[in-house]
Amino acid sequence: MNNNAITSVIIWSIVAAALVILLVLGAVLKPVFYIAKGEPREIYSDEKDGNLVDNIKISWFSGNVHVDRSADDIIRVKETSRYNVEPMDISMTDGELMISQKRSFGFYFFGFGARSSDLRLSLPEKQYNEFVLNMTSGRSELSGIEAAEMAIKLTSGRLKMHRLKSENVKATMTSGNIEASGISSDKLTLKMTSGDAEINGDFEDINCGITSGRAEIESGVVPVRLDTDITSGKVFITIPDNDGFTLKTKKTSGKIESDFELKTSLDDDGIYTYGKGAESGRSYSVKITSGKFDLLKIR
Repeated sequence: MNNNAITSVIIWSIVAAALVILLVLGAVLKPVFYIAKGEPREIYSDEKDGNLVDNIKISWFSGNVHVDRSADDIIRVKETSRYNVEPMDISMTDGELMISQKRSFGFYFFGFGARSSDLRLSLPEKQYNEFVLNMTSGRSELSGIEAAEMAIKLTSGRLKMHRLKSENVKATMTSGNIEASGISSDKLTLKMTSGDAEINGDFEDINCGITSGRAEIESGVVPVRLDTDITSGKVFITIPDNDGFTLKTKKTSGKIESDFELKTSLDDDGIYTYGKGAESGRSYSVKITSGKFDLLKIR
Protein backbone atom coordinates (compact mmCIF):
# COMPACT_ATOMS: atom_id res chain seq x y z
CA MET A 1 0.00 0.00 0.00
CA ASN A 2 1.49 3.36 -1.03
CA ASN A 3 1.72 6.45 1.15
CA ASN A 4 -1.30 8.16 -0.48
CA ALA A 5 -3.50 5.16 0.25
CA ILE A 6 -2.34 5.03 3.87
CA THR A 7 -3.01 8.73 4.26
CA SER A 8 -6.52 8.33 2.82
CA VAL A 9 -7.27 5.48 5.21
CA ILE A 10 -6.13 7.57 8.19
CA ILE A 11 -8.16 10.62 7.13
CA TRP A 12 -11.35 8.63 6.55
CA SER A 13 -10.84 6.81 9.86
CA ILE A 14 -10.68 10.14 11.65
CA VAL A 15 -13.81 11.36 9.82
CA ALA A 16 -15.65 8.16 10.74
CA ALA A 17 -14.63 8.49 14.39
CA ALA A 18 -15.82 12.09 14.44
CA LEU A 19 -19.18 11.09 12.99
CA VAL A 20 -19.57 8.38 15.61
CA ILE A 21 -18.84 10.90 18.38
CA LEU A 22 -21.43 13.30 16.96
CA LEU A 23 -24.00 10.51 16.76
CA VAL A 24 -23.36 9.62 20.39
CA LEU A 25 -23.70 13.25 21.41
CA GLY A 26 -26.90 13.43 19.43
CA ALA A 27 -28.33 10.47 21.29
CA VAL A 28 -27.23 11.65 24.73
CA LEU A 29 -27.46 15.43 24.56
CA LYS A 30 -30.20 15.88 21.95
CA PRO A 31 -28.50 18.70 20.04
CA VAL A 32 -30.53 21.29 18.23
CA PHE A 33 -29.59 22.73 14.87
CA TYR A 34 -29.87 26.48 14.88
CA ILE A 35 -28.26 29.81 14.28
CA ALA A 36 -28.71 33.07 16.14
CA LYS A 37 -32.23 34.49 15.72
CA GLY A 38 -31.47 38.16 16.36
CA GLU A 39 -33.40 39.67 19.27
CA PRO A 40 -34.15 37.42 22.29
CA ARG A 41 -37.57 35.79 22.29
CA GLU A 42 -39.58 34.23 25.08
CA ILE A 43 -38.96 30.51 25.52
CA TYR A 44 -41.03 29.96 28.66
CA SER A 45 -42.88 31.94 31.34
CA ASP A 46 -44.86 31.04 34.44
CA GLU A 47 -46.32 32.49 37.63
CA LYS A 48 -46.51 31.03 41.12
CA ASP A 49 -48.15 32.07 44.38
CA GLY A 50 -45.29 33.44 46.46
CA ASN A 51 -47.06 32.56 49.70
CA LEU A 52 -46.59 28.86 48.89
CA VAL A 53 -42.83 29.06 48.36
CA ASP A 54 -40.23 28.91 51.16
CA ASN A 55 -37.15 27.59 49.33
CA ILE A 56 -35.76 28.54 45.92
CA LYS A 57 -33.09 26.61 44.02
CA ILE A 58 -31.76 27.66 40.61
CA SER A 59 -29.37 25.71 38.40
CA TRP A 60 -28.20 27.56 35.28
CA PHE A 61 -25.45 26.50 32.89
CA SER A 62 -25.04 29.23 30.32
CA GLY A 63 -26.49 32.70 29.97
CA ASN A 64 -27.68 35.40 32.34
CA VAL A 65 -29.69 35.17 35.55
CA HIS A 66 -31.46 38.19 36.98
CA VAL A 67 -33.37 37.94 40.27
CA ASP A 68 -35.15 40.91 41.81
CA ARG A 69 -38.19 41.81 43.87
CA SER A 70 -41.73 41.73 42.52
CA ALA A 71 -44.34 44.36 43.36
CA ASP A 72 -46.91 41.85 44.66
CA ASP A 73 -47.21 38.30 46.03
CA ILE A 74 -46.66 36.63 42.67
CA ILE A 75 -43.45 34.89 41.62
CA ARG A 76 -42.78 35.52 37.95
CA VAL A 77 -40.42 33.37 35.89
CA LYS A 78 -39.34 34.02 32.32
CA GLU A 79 -36.75 32.40 30.06
CA THR A 80 -35.58 34.10 26.88
CA SER A 81 -32.99 33.23 24.25
CA ARG A 82 -31.73 34.15 20.80
CA TYR A 83 -31.62 30.45 19.95
CA ASN A 84 -34.00 27.56 19.55
CA VAL A 85 -33.47 25.94 22.98
CA GLU A 86 -35.57 23.59 25.07
CA PRO A 87 -37.62 25.28 27.82
CA MET A 88 -36.30 25.08 31.35
CA ASP A 89 -37.55 22.63 33.94
CA ILE A 90 -39.59 24.14 36.77
CA SER A 91 -41.24 22.31 39.64
CA MET A 92 -42.57 22.98 43.12
CA THR A 93 -42.69 20.38 45.90
CA ASP A 94 -43.38 20.98 49.58
CA GLY A 95 -42.76 24.70 49.31
CA GLU A 96 -39.55 24.32 47.29
CA LEU A 97 -39.35 25.96 43.87
CA MET A 98 -36.73 24.38 41.61
CA ILE A 99 -35.66 25.97 38.33
CA SER A 100 -33.19 24.21 36.03
CA GLN A 101 -31.93 25.20 32.62
CA LYS A 102 -31.94 22.40 30.09
CA ARG A 103 -28.66 21.84 28.32
CA SER A 104 -29.05 22.58 24.62
CA PHE A 105 -26.28 21.71 22.18
CA GLY A 106 -26.18 22.18 18.46
CA PHE A 107 -24.34 23.00 15.27
CA TYR A 108 -24.00 26.65 14.44
CA PHE A 109 -21.96 28.13 11.64
CA PHE A 110 -18.79 25.98 11.79
CA GLY A 111 -18.99 24.87 15.41
CA PHE A 112 -20.76 22.69 17.92
CA GLY A 113 -21.49 23.68 21.50
CA ALA A 114 -23.89 24.69 24.24
CA ARG A 115 -26.38 27.49 23.65
CA SER A 116 -27.33 30.07 26.23
CA SER A 117 -30.61 31.40 27.52
CA ASP A 118 -31.48 34.04 30.11
CA LEU A 119 -33.57 33.74 33.26
CA ARG A 120 -35.59 36.55 34.83
CA LEU A 121 -37.08 35.78 38.25
CA SER A 122 -39.11 38.23 40.36
CA LEU A 123 -39.77 37.30 43.99
CA PRO A 124 -42.26 38.77 46.49
CA GLU A 125 -40.85 40.58 49.48
CA LYS A 126 -40.54 38.04 52.32
CA GLN A 127 -37.92 36.02 54.14
CA TYR A 128 -37.33 32.68 52.46
CA ASN A 129 -35.79 29.76 54.28
CA GLU A 130 -33.23 29.05 51.58
CA PHE A 131 -32.05 30.58 48.33
CA VAL A 132 -29.55 28.64 46.19
CA LEU A 133 -28.01 29.62 42.85
CA ASN A 134 -25.63 27.32 40.96
CA MET A 135 -24.22 29.14 37.95
CA THR A 136 -21.81 27.49 35.53
CA SER A 137 -21.11 30.32 33.12
CA GLY A 138 -22.51 33.74 32.38
CA ARG A 139 -23.65 36.81 34.26
CA SER A 140 -25.99 36.93 37.22
CA GLU A 141 -27.47 39.75 39.28
CA LEU A 142 -29.34 39.37 42.56
CA SER A 143 -31.08 42.22 44.38
CA GLY A 144 -33.57 42.67 47.20
CA ILE A 145 -33.57 39.03 48.36
CA GLU A 146 -33.99 37.98 51.98
CA ALA A 147 -33.36 34.37 53.05
CA ALA A 148 -32.18 32.67 56.22
CA GLU A 149 -29.66 30.62 54.22
CA MET A 150 -28.16 31.87 50.97
CA ALA A 151 -25.69 29.88 48.86
CA ILE A 152 -24.19 31.10 45.59
CA LYS A 153 -21.86 28.93 43.51
CA LEU A 154 -20.17 30.43 40.46
CA THR A 155 -17.94 28.30 38.24
CA SER A 156 -17.12 31.06 35.78
CA GLY A 157 -18.55 34.46 34.95
CA ARG A 158 -19.68 37.56 36.78
CA LEU A 159 -21.94 37.94 39.81
CA LYS A 160 -23.47 41.16 41.14
CA MET A 161 -25.38 41.26 44.44
CA HIS A 162 -27.23 44.20 45.97
CA ARG A 163 -29.26 44.67 49.15
CA LEU A 164 -29.31 41.03 50.26
CA LYS A 165 -30.23 40.06 53.81
CA SER A 166 -29.46 36.69 55.36
CA GLU A 167 -28.33 34.91 58.49
CA ASN A 168 -25.70 33.04 56.49
CA VAL A 169 -24.35 33.96 53.04
CA LYS A 170 -21.95 31.54 51.35
CA ALA A 171 -20.34 32.42 48.02
CA THR A 172 -18.12 29.91 46.21
CA MET A 173 -16.25 30.91 43.07
CA THR A 174 -13.93 28.87 40.87
CA SER A 175 -13.15 31.69 38.46
CA GLY A 176 -14.73 35.02 37.72
CA ASN A 177 -15.77 38.22 39.41
CA ILE A 178 -18.05 39.06 42.36
CA GLU A 179 -19.32 42.55 43.17
CA ALA A 180 -21.57 42.89 46.21
CA SER A 181 -22.89 45.90 48.10
CA GLY A 182 -25.43 46.48 50.84
CA ILE A 183 -25.18 42.88 52.09
CA SER A 184 -26.43 42.24 55.62
CA SER A 185 -25.57 38.85 57.09
CA ASP A 186 -24.65 37.38 60.46
CA LYS A 187 -22.05 35.24 58.70
CA LEU A 188 -20.24 35.66 55.38
CA THR A 189 -18.31 32.76 53.88
CA LEU A 190 -16.24 33.34 50.76
CA LYS A 191 -14.34 30.53 49.04
CA MET A 192 -12.33 31.42 45.92
CA THR A 193 -10.06 29.38 43.69
CA SER A 194 -9.36 32.23 41.29
CA GLY A 195 -10.81 35.61 40.46
CA ASP A 196 -11.73 38.90 42.10
CA ALA A 197 -14.29 39.72 44.78
CA GLU A 198 -15.40 43.06 46.22
CA ILE A 199 -17.96 42.72 49.00
CA ASN A 200 -19.43 45.47 51.15
CA GLY A 201 -21.94 45.09 53.96
CA ASP A 202 -22.44 44.31 57.65
CA PHE A 203 -20.99 41.02 58.92
CA GLU A 204 -20.64 39.62 62.45
CA ASP A 205 -18.62 36.60 61.29
CA ILE A 206 -16.31 36.47 58.25
CA ASN A 207 -14.76 33.28 56.88
CA CYS A 208 -12.55 33.73 53.83
CA GLY A 209 -10.55 31.07 51.99
CA ILE A 210 -8.49 32.09 48.95
CA THR A 211 -6.41 29.82 46.75
CA SER A 212 -5.62 32.45 44.16
CA GLY A 213 -6.97 35.86 43.30
CA ARG A 214 -7.94 39.00 45.16
CA ALA A 215 -10.68 39.61 47.72
CA GLU A 216 -11.72 42.91 49.31
CA ILE A 217 -14.29 42.73 52.12
CA GLU A 218 -15.54 45.78 54.00
CA SER A 219 -17.83 45.46 57.00
CA GLY A 220 -19.75 48.40 58.44
CA VAL A 221 -19.89 46.63 61.81
CA VAL A 222 -17.00 45.17 63.79
CA PRO A 223 -16.89 41.38 63.31
CA VAL A 224 -16.81 39.19 66.40
CA ARG A 225 -15.02 36.46 64.46
CA LEU A 226 -12.71 36.55 61.45
CA ASP A 227 -10.99 33.53 59.87
CA THR A 228 -8.84 33.85 56.75
CA ASP A 229 -6.89 31.15 54.95
CA ILE A 230 -4.71 32.21 52.01
CA THR A 231 -2.78 29.77 49.85
CA SER A 232 -1.93 32.37 47.23
CA GLY A 233 -3.46 35.74 46.54
CA LYS A 234 -4.39 38.93 48.33
CA VAL A 235 -7.08 39.58 50.95
CA PHE A 236 -8.02 43.01 52.29
CA ILE A 237 -10.41 43.17 55.25
CA THR A 238 -11.65 46.62 56.27
CA ILE A 239 -13.54 47.15 59.55
CA PRO A 240 -14.39 50.08 61.86
CA ASP A 241 -12.09 51.06 64.70
CA ASN A 242 -13.03 49.32 67.93
CA ASP A 243 -11.98 48.64 71.53
CA GLY A 244 -9.94 45.55 70.75
CA PHE A 245 -9.40 42.03 69.41
CA THR A 246 -6.85 39.23 69.29
CA LEU A 247 -5.22 38.23 66.02
CA LYS A 248 -3.64 34.79 65.66
CA THR A 249 -1.35 34.43 62.66
CA LYS A 250 0.40 31.53 60.99
CA LYS A 251 2.62 32.39 58.05
CA THR A 252 4.72 30.17 55.80
CA SER A 253 5.47 32.89 53.26
CA GLY A 254 3.92 36.23 52.44
CA LYS A 255 3.05 39.48 54.16
CA ILE A 256 0.62 40.51 56.90
CA GLU A 257 -0.06 44.21 57.49
CA SER A 258 -2.54 46.25 59.51
CA ASP A 259 -3.64 49.84 60.20
CA PHE A 260 -4.33 48.85 63.80
CA GLU A 261 -1.57 49.29 66.38
CA LEU A 262 -0.95 45.66 67.15
CA LYS A 263 1.05 44.40 70.11
CA THR A 264 2.94 41.13 69.94
CA SER A 265 3.02 38.58 72.73
CA LEU A 266 6.22 38.08 74.74
CA ASP A 267 6.54 34.56 73.30
CA ASP A 268 6.44 35.96 69.75
CA ASP A 269 4.18 33.06 68.76
CA GLY A 270 2.26 34.92 66.07
CA ILE A 271 -0.43 36.21 68.44
CA TYR A 272 -1.20 39.92 68.35
CA THR A 273 -3.57 42.05 70.39
CA TYR A 274 -5.26 45.35 69.82
CA GLY A 275 -6.89 47.43 72.57
CA LYS A 276 -8.53 45.19 75.16
CA GLY A 277 -7.45 42.07 73.30
CA ALA A 278 -9.21 38.92 74.50
CA GLU A 279 -11.42 40.92 76.90
CA SER A 280 -13.25 42.34 73.89
CA GLY A 281 -14.53 38.88 72.96
CA ARG A 282 -13.33 39.26 69.37
CA SER A 283 -11.07 36.59 67.91
CA TYR A 284 -9.41 36.93 64.51
CA SER A 285 -7.08 34.49 62.77
CA VAL A 286 -5.15 34.36 59.52
CA LYS A 287 -3.21 31.51 57.95
CA ILE A 288 -1.11 32.39 54.94
CA THR A 289 1.01 30.07 52.81
CA SER A 290 1.82 32.68 50.19
CA GLY A 291 0.38 36.07 49.37
CA LYS A 292 -0.77 39.10 51.32
CA PHE A 293 -3.26 39.90 54.09
CA ASP A 294 -4.24 43.42 55.18
CA LEU A 295 -6.48 44.26 58.14
CA LEU A 296 -7.50 47.87 57.66
CA LYS A 297 -9.56 50.57 59.38
CA ILE A 298 -12.49 52.24 57.68
CA ARG A 299 -11.44 55.81 56.95
